[in-house]
Amino acid sequence: MVTYITIATVFAAIGYLVGVMIAARRHVKAGMFDEIERHHRTEMRRIIGQVAPKFPESIRVLSPGFCEIYVQANDAESYRLSEVCGLGYGRALEFLVKDYAKTLRPEDARQIETTTLASCITTYITDPAIQEAARLATWLRNDQAHYVRRFQDKDIPDLKRLITMMLAFIEENNQRKKKETLLSEMSVEMRSRQRRTGGTS
Repeated sequence: MVTYITIATVFAAIGYLVGVMIAARRHVKAGMFDEIERHHRTEMRRIIGQVAPKFPESIRVLSPGFCEIYVQANDAESYRLSEVCGLGYGRALEFLVKDYAKTLRPEDARQIETTTLASCITTYITDPAIQEAARLATWLRNDQAHYVRRFQDKDIPDLKRLITMMLAFIEENNQRKKKETLLSEMSVEMRSRQRRTGGTS
């Protein structure tokens, strides 16, 4: 009886190990295929003269979802999938706007995530340039999703141009905030020293 139990346990252990090995092999295989696919996408871009998008560190930290979706939309565009890549750029836009809005109003993060994109722009984006670029981009984004397009003379390059403008305005704002913080710190330090030394000017 004990022998039968021992044999059954050994076979069960062997079966488990085989299952783990098969799962690990599949995982490694999937990783290899992903790497091969990435390589082919890079080669495709090189052949057709398209450069993969790169984003500043501040944007990658602000909205990793935007960066990932934008790159995938760019992949679709590189394969000439013009009927679907616009939807991807539009989704990337939503991630960018909402992630940026959450940095401005972190206490409203839940509402920002669930509100419509148009409402998010109107309610939470206060910078006029970012707000206008986001609003125009949203109109073109909607055109990519609907049967009838309102802006027949505008297309994916225009949507991408507006997103690029938004990125530039956000980056400018980030740089301005850093400079304002530095200015404030210097002001506190120098005014304190001025008072201690009795200066008046």
